[in-house]
Amino acid sequence: MQPIASSLRQLPLIIACLILVPAFAYAYVQSFALGLKAFAVMNIGVAVFLGLTVFLRDLRTFFLFSMVFAIPFGLGIHLVRIPLAHYDYPTYVEGIVFDGVRAFLALLFFIWLMESSFKKQRAAFTFGDSIGVLLLVWILYSLVVGWFKAVDFRYTFFECVALFLDFLVFLYLANNLRAKRDIRVVMYALFAGQTAQALFMMFQLAAGINYNLTGFFVKEREAEVGFRAGGFFGGDIAAAEMLAFMIPVGLAYCFLLKRPSHRMALLLSMFIMAGGIFAAKTRSAGFLIIAGCATVFALGRLHGWISKPALRKALVIIFPVLVLLSPFIIIRFQQAEGSWEGRLPLIHTAAGMFKDNWVLGVGASNYLFHIVEYTPVRARFPWQLAAPVHNEYLLHLAERGVIGTVLFYWILIAACVSLWRTNRSPDRMIACSAAGALGALIGSIAFRFFHPGHHSNFMPFYCVFLALAVALAHLEAKRQSQGAQGFLEST
Repeated sequence: MQPIASSLRQLPLIIACLILVPAFAYAYVQSFALGLKAFAVMNIGVAVFLGLTVFLRDLRTFFLFSMVFAIPFGLGIHLVRIPLAHYDYPTYVEGIVFDGVRAFLALLFFIWLMESSFKKQRAAFTFGDSIGVLLLVWILYSLVVGWFKAVDFRYTFFECVALFLDFLVFLYLANNLRAKRDIRVVMYALFAGQTAQALFMMFQLAAGINYNLTGFFVKEREAEVGFRAGGFFGGDIAAAEMLAFMIPVGLAYCFLLKRPSHRMALLLSMFIMAGGIFAAKTRSAGFLIIAGCATVFALGRLHGWISKPALRKALVIIFPVLVLLSPFIIIRFQQAEGSWEGRLPLIHTAAGMFKDNWVLGVGASNYLFHIVEYTPVRARFPWQLAAPVHNEYLLHLAERGVIGTVLFYWILIAACVSLWRTNRSPDRMIACSAAGALGALIGSIAFRFFHPGHHSNFMPFYCVFLALAVALAHLEAKRQSQGAQGFLEST
């Protein structure tokens, strides 16, 4: 009778499986007909469900990995959307979006709140030192100034909402990356997400199709620059920027990893990311990689992570690679859309806008509404009237004025200073993580001279690096305090 009784107890589970499995199979098949976005969401949902079953005992780690991994995908729904017509380059955002990053962030905040409520001794809350305070002040400044200066305040408001949600990503990470294990989880997620995006971009180039995960066709000027892979989100430049950020980080971790198999896996990931950058045909990413890797090499040599013979071998390998890529780089610079002559009218437009609004700017996400007013008459071709200046510094100056621009790049400088102090740590893991992040941020300084503008799908990725600067500094301070305490106890 015992087997029969056991079967009766499992009868509800059996009935549920008989109902749910066919229903899921039907929904999965129907997702093919509903479009690429529905199919992508269905498969991502399956992956999340499988991850939940495997990591049920450590949901915080799973959600942390998933949040960082989801950044390049850009999959979400518009709660509010007011699209702009007659512009090839849209504003920062066209509405208020709730995507996968925000969904996982909400779950992480809920877990954080529950854990804090049950703990007798709560960890000290932080806004992320000076970096977080400056970031929050910059967002509030953009909102207030936009109210007075913007032609269409709606788009300023949409941008500030998106920036505040990205600030919450920074805030959570700054308060919860309290151990080396958390840093490793974030790094694994960054490399996994960007490797997946690079593979997708290489597939786009090989197949000759440029649809993002939502099924939207990304328009490109084939006559001028040829095919450019847009990645998951559909922004070739933002995707290439994220990939380029990871190259200096990967180089720094090459000094840390000891197992040849781990090092080979890391080098393969970096090679794939380089392929993704090539598929995007983004020249400015090369400046980021060169400046970032040079920073990491200099720090490695300064701290003794890399010997002179190893440095010579690396340079011997890098030189022929640059020589082989030089024909593609020269051809790309000679193309009309990307040439210096083609960019001059854009620079004149931004400079004129800044000259007339040099204190406060024209308002966040309002640059496009003033292009016709400031573009030189001799250069009023259709693509130039629709394009922002390919220089992030000038774009910030035009939209936010001197005050907003100083605030924004003060954040970058504060993060670099923090990482510079942390990379001298005797702990190799902390030092290499800080050196890689520092190399990426310094490399981005060069990238921003040729960057069309700040992108909504890049900002949460950037906030992860800002949070790493805060978290690594906290880990180093904790290591020093523990060392000092141990010394006092021994004496």
